[in-house]
Amino acid sequence: MVYDQKMTDLEETRRLLVLQADMRRATLQLELTSLRERLGWLGGARHSAKGSRSWLIGAAALLGFLAMRYRGGVARWLPAILAAWRVGRHFLKR
Repeated sequence: MVYDQKMTDLEETRRLLVLQADMRRATLQLELTSLRERLGWLGGARHSAKGSRSWLIGAAALLGFLAMRYRGGVARWLPAILAAWRVGRHFLKR
């Protein structure tokens, strides 16, 4: 009698654990799918960066030179440049 009750309790606990594991597995799968959708643009950005690597190196060097020469000027224009970059990237996606 006691043995049967313990086995029943263990079976119920096992079923509960299996259901919880399935639920967590499904949640992780949904989160992974969501991450893949949100980060899908990284593949295209990587390919475009590979194609324009020399241009990016030159732009970084020029920006570094200008930052050292006109310290206040670059800091003042940088937010506008970044905003223009975001807007351009948004319209180039379409």
